[in-house]
Amino acid sequence: MRDLTPVPDLVQGTGLTGAARARRPVYVDLLPPCNAGCPAGENIQAWLAAARDGTVLVGPDMMTGCPGVFAGGDMVPAERTVTVGTGHGKKAARHIDAYLRGGRYVAPPKHEEAGFGLLHPWYFTDAPASEQPERGAATRVADFAEVTGGLTQPEAVREATRCLSCGNCFECDGCAAACPEDAVIKLGRGHRYEFDYDSCTGCSACYEQCPVHAIEMVPEPAEDVLAESVSEEKR
Repeated sequence: MRDLTPVPDLVQGTGLTGAARARRPVYVDLLPPCNAGCPAGENIQAWLAAARDGTVLVGPDMMTGCPGVFAGGDMVPAERTVTVGTGHGKKAARHIDAYLRGGRYVAPPKHEEAGFGLLHPWYFTDAPASEQPERGAATRVADFAEVTGGLTQPEAVREATRCLSCGNCFECDGCAAACPEDAVIKLGRGHRYEFDYDSCTGCSACYEQCPVHAIEMVPEPAEDVLAESVSEEKR
């Protein structure tokens, strides 16, 4: 169990309990066996509604039936993998942040999937997958050790960088360099770009060069085109 706030008083058995304790968000990914032995005097398992397989039921916001207690990973009904557990932690963190602010987290809409046919592979270099060492057949039967040797840390990092980032901007600056009107404004590392639509002519240069299809061309509403045409005529 991981408490998101330092509570050294719990170790001494003088911590908050009951309703006061529930206001402090907690994220748990392993059900503690403490029960009544909790130094805070709380029976955590009694708070949580369990599924048939012994996992804990949570809502879409990863919160359990106890306000302020969030759960994820192996503790909830889901695929019990490192990837899913990591995703639960990230999702719960967003909802916990909103909970502390007195609001609710609303996930932004997801963009459409960008298949390989929408990418521009010319941008990327050839990078074959790293080969993992395997034990010989004669040594495999000797024990229950892993057959596949896995990757070293540098090799794992290299594998991660092979991702094409399909549909997701990774700030290559290609769109800003391609725009003839300087209508693409770089907002700084991690903040991507902003488009100046007053300067943009819709030439699609940024769209055509984007290696990962992170830019989509959308037709202008007919009324906007008409208003622009009238404005040009008046000039």
